[in-house]
Amino acid sequence: ILEDPNVTPPKDMWKLTVDPEDAPNTPERITITFDKGIPVKVVNHNDGTTIADPLDLFVYLNTVARRNGIGRIDIVENRFIGIKSRGCYETPGGTILRAAHVDLEGLVLDRQVRSLRDQFITPQFSQLLYNGLYFSPEREFLSASLLASQKSVNGEIKLKLYKGNVIVEGRKSDTEKLYDMEESSMDVQGGFSPVDSEGFIKIQSIRLKKWGESPISAVLHLPSELDTDPMTQETANALKEAYLIHPNIIKYVDIHLITGPSLSGNRTAYPKQSNFYMNVARFFARSEFIFYLDHDTWPSPSLRRNIKENSRILLRNDVLIVPTFTFINNTMEENFTFPNTRRQVHTLVKDQMMAMQDYGWEFNQGPTCLSKYFKSEKPYIISEYDLNYRPNFVSRKNGHPWCTERLGYNKAACLFQIYASGANLYVLHNGFAIQHNFNPNSHTTAFEDSKWQKVVNDRMYINFSREICLLYARQFAAMGRWKSPVSNHIKQECKRVLISWGSGLLKDKELEE
Repeated sequence: ILEDPNVTPPKDMWKLTVDPEDAPNTPERITITFDKGIPVKVVNHNDGTTIADPLDLFVYLNTVARRNGIGRIDIVENRFIGIKSRGCYETPGGTILRAAHVDLEGLVLDRQVRSLRDQFITPQFSQLLYNGLYFSPEREFLSASLLASQKSVNGEIKLKLYKGNVIVEGRKSDTEKLYDMEESSMDVQGGFSPVDSEGFIKIQSIRLKKWGESPISAVLHLPSELDTDPMTQETANALKEAYLIHPNIIKYVDIHLITGPSLSGNRTAYPKQSNFYMNVARFFARSEFIFYLDHDTWPSPSLRRNIKENSRILLRNDVLIVPTFTFINNTMEENFTFPNTRRQVHTLVKDQMMAMQDYGWEFNQGPTCLSKYFKSEKPYIISEYDLNYRPNFVSRKNGHPWCTERLGYNKAACLFQIYASGANLYVLHNGFAIQHNFNPNSHTTAFEDSKWQKVVNDRMYINFSREICLLYARQFAAMGRWKSPVSNHIKQECKRVLISWGSGLLKDKELEE
């Protein structure tokens, strides 16, 4: 019956306990008293029964637990020889005692003692008993440690027994004073002052700040010369003041100023970022990895940790794609609360409040693949790469081509160059970014190329992709790597390029060769 772990045990298999569904509809309330971790008395408040003899106490708890359907467990365990097996056990009285004992320890046991006991002693003691090594010197050593940990476990626990459940309703100890009502109160000022935490917080924050610090390299394009335009001088002075007030900005933020021509209203003639700006920021970056992040896009709180956890992908010169989501109704009038976890994002997507955004595709469409993102437990490879794919992504500072600067701002071209060089594109499964315009009326947000400019840009990019295809094809062939996996991407793209030049010029076999 039990060999198949998916088979529900038949009702008549259980011998010691009543089925919880058949247990009394009225809860039974008891109080158990402990002395140095040993149960010394039980009182039943329903019928007034009091038991103090150790053996009688355990037998009585078995009886009480049995009639309330308490003590069943159905588990898959690991045998001594390494085989897994399924087991169904009934420990009615033991289940009540353990629940009471564990809860009382929370009230009276020192946290460091409990932590050491649970990390080192309890697992080893359990393993020795399971493996039949009770009569061993190591067991005696562990037993002595366990007894020492129980000196302060004195007090009473109030329990409610109801349909298979052991519910703690209260606990107290007249001898142990670790718990203080006034110290733990939110309303009464006890012997502990919040000011006392200052030193602790500062010491702890040293390590956390170091872990969270990461150099930033950014480019700011100002619309005119620094020494002639009042608005530009005001911006420069504000930056200077920020550097003077905040020491961490000096240590971790590098802003590279680029000045250029302006239009009417003192707006820059180049109102959006360009590949040149990204190259400048990358060149001066002090970090090993580079985050190609769009403006008005905000990383999730744990993104840096998520990237570090998967840095092995970046170290082998592959790329991490950071899925980007946006609020469907993205307006200034709305008050948005940014999600902090993938689960929260999933809920907002299901409620049609947010959507995955791959530029050039409809919401929740595109190569990043929404369904894979929410199902995956590890980074997954982009399976349907597209030439126009331009996500937010992370790569190594060195080891990849520099973004072509002839196409203005074209992050898709940057990624295409990296992809063509042989890098795989992995989607970060547990991180994300949020695209949100806090000022949709900003000229940098509202700016859009004219239709003719878009046509020119598209044609230039197509010609560029053909050049890159031929460039890497020649390089891989010259290096003797044409038949290695690193050339798979360029073969795929060269085939597409040749097909676009004219169907039938080359056969499929010739394209592969």
